[in-house]
Amino acid sequence: FSCVSLNYGFLFGGFSCFSLNYCFLFRDFSCFNLIFCFLYKKQKTRLKQLKSLYKKQKTRLKQLKSLYKKQKIRLKQLKSLNKKQKVRLKQLKSPNKKP
Repeated sequence: FSCVSLNYGFLFGGFSCFSLNYCFLFRDFSCFNLIFCFLYKKQKTRLKQLKSLYKKQKTRLKQLKSLYKKQKIRLKQLKSLNKKQKVRLKQLKSPNKKP
């Protein structure tokens, strides 16, 4: 024979608690009463902070993606410019040859 009882949800001075009563009968009656409490207000505040941090990081990620895109375009432009300068340098080194 065993019985399990879960009582949840009483608020006491900012603490949200629940108690777990676990009882079993094996030759003699034994019962365990476990009470778990946590600071509800602190967790709620922490959740708010984490949501705010998530929002900031999401915004930062957006900015970094945009920056990456711009740098990729700039790199392409610089490669093209480098190619043109190499051709121009070649032409300057050999002025006698006509293109």
